[in-house]
Amino acid sequence: MPQKKTQSWQDLKPSSKKRENATWRARLKLVFIWFKRIFLLAAFCAIAFGAFYVYDNGLIEKLLTPSTEELKETIYKTNGKISKIWAKKHGYLPKPQNLAQIDVKQIQSNLLKISQIKSADVAKIYPDKISIEIKEYSPSARVAIAQNRKVREYMLSKEGVIFSPVCIKKSETADLPWITGIPIIQKGPHFAAYPYAESIDELVKEARLRVPKNFSTWRTINARELGSITLPIMIVSTTENVKIVFHAKNIKFQLEKLEYILRFFEEEGLVNVEKIDLALKGRAIVSLRKNK
Repeated sequence: MPQKKTQSWQDLKPSSKKRENATWRARLKLVFIWFKRIFLLAAFCAIAFGAFYVYDNGLIEKLLTPSTEELKETIYKTNGKISKIWAKKHGYLPKPQNLAQIDVKQIQSNLLKISQIKSADVAKIYPDKISIEIKEYSPSARVAIAQNRKVREYMLSKEGVIFSPVCIKKSETADLPWITGIPIIQKGPHFAAYPYAESIDELVKEARLRVPKNFSTWRTINARELGSITLPIMIVSTTENVKIVFHAKNIKFQLEKLEYILRFFEEEGLVNVEKIDLALKGRAIVSLRKNK
């Protein structure tokens, strides 16, 4: 019986051919893994781009919304003065076209360029209507601003917004005093908001109500010191050359004092008043003009 040849450690060593085959398999496997990753990444990018394209071009709306028709009605609402006729005349309302072709975001953006408009909500009502609802700023006082060698009339709102009046008749604002002493800062097509306008708005509204006869003589309100930390005041100048000083706080109480003083002057026949200072707490200082 033939004897089995004993194997040495050299005989157990794998052949170079087998090792070479194993190396190539590993390389191919690695290439396949990387190819798979790149393919998945490319597929993800394609899906993301496709989703953005669909969203950006409004295709989702076309796919998911009901069928649309030619625009038949624009429902227009406002809490202010800008009329539907004016908005249509100046191109702020959509023209007759299929509802699907109307860009509500662009309509909203165009409306908000009007400085008098505070907010604008634009929505489609399927299949053939558009709803536009705007909110406007209301004038509290007038502001004169020089532009291109011309002085233009603007309005100041309670929120401090300086806006160009639209569809507001001059007769509606003729009794509003002019504001002086506030910073006019241009920010693009509009002006920076004035932070202390709420006090001006309160003074104008309360004076109109409590001392209407005297209020009709108010010409200007100097608000230069209204932002002062120590003594925030407003100085009213009347057509009768009388100055009335108000503190920014407790305006109603100061107007009560003014009402009493004016009644006293009328009863006593005093007409040579130069200044009424109501800014000091608990008292009022009246200065009379010196006789020539």
